[in-house]
Amino acid sequence: MSRGRGPEQSEVSPLQRPAPALSVVPSSPLPPAPSHSLLLPPDALRVRKDHPRLVSPPAKMLWLLWCPVLLGRVTAGPDSDGPQLQPRAGQDVTLECRARAPPGPDLHHLRVHWHLLREPAGGSVVHSYYAGADQLGDQAEEFRGRTRLLLQGIRQGVAALTLASVRPSDSGTYRCYIMDSQGDSTMDIVLRVAAPEAQMPAPEQRFPGWAMAVVTLALVTLVCAVLIHWGLPLIPAEGLPVGWRRAPGSQDSLPVRTDSPEVEMAEH
Repeated sequence: MSRGRGPEQSEVSPLQRPAPALSVVPSSPLPPAPSHSLLLPPDALRVRKDHPRLVSPPAKMLWLLWCPVLLGRVTAGPDSDGPQLQPRAGQDVTLECRARAPPGPDLHHLRVHWHLLREPAGGSVVHSYYAGADQLGDQAEEFRGRTRLLLQGIRQGVAALTLASVRPSDSGTYRCYIMDSQGDSTMDIVLRVAAPEAQMPAPEQRFPGWAMAVVTLALVTLVCAVLIHWGLPLIPAEGLPVGWRRAPGSQDSLPVRTDSPEVEMAEH
C-alpha cells in the first residue's frame, strides 16, 4: 500500500524551483539615436534598447572618440601619408623611392613604376621601367619629356625620379612600385607645388621728375648769379647813344654815356 505524499512533502528539483523575484530599479531612458548615426549598426541599436546595460557609457565614449579617427583616415585620402615636398613652380624636383631591401644581383627582372594618384580617375602613369629600359608608351601626356629615372643607387634600394619644371597641376601623391625577384616595395611621396609669386613689372628707367626740377632751379640760379655779378656789361648796348664831352677841369675829351632825353628828363 503506497502512501500518498502531500503537497508539502513533494520533492522539487533545484532546477525546477522558481528563481526568486529580483527587484529591478528602472534606469533613466537613453536618448534616441539619430537616424543618420554612424556610430553603431542597426542591430546594435536594437540590442541597446532591449538591454541598455550592454552598451555602457564608457563604451559609447570610445565609439565617439574612435569614429572621427576612422572617418578621418578614410576621407583624408592618399595625401595623408608619406614624406612631403614643397617646391616652387618652375623648379626641378627629385623624388626618392626606397625599397625595403636591396634588389637581387640580376636587374633584368627589376620593374619600377611611378604613378600620380588622382581621384576618382585612379591615377596617371608618370614613368615606367622594366626589361632593362624605360617604357614610356603609357606615360601621361603632361609628363612627356619631363621625367628621368635615376638608378645609380638601385643597389642600395633607391630609385629616384627627376621631374623637371614642376607646375601647380603636378601636386598630389606619387606612388612608387619597385619589384624584382626578391619581392616588391611601395612608397608614397606627397608633392605640393607652390604657385609662382606675382612679379611686378620693372619701372621705366627715366629721369625722375624731382631731379628735373632741381636741375632747372640750379640753372636759373646760376643765370641770375651771373647777371648780378657781371652787371651792365652783359646788357645789350643797342639804343644807348654815346657822345664825347669834356670833363670839367680836364683838357682831354673822354667818352661818357649820354642817356636819351626821356631818361634825362626822368632823372631831373
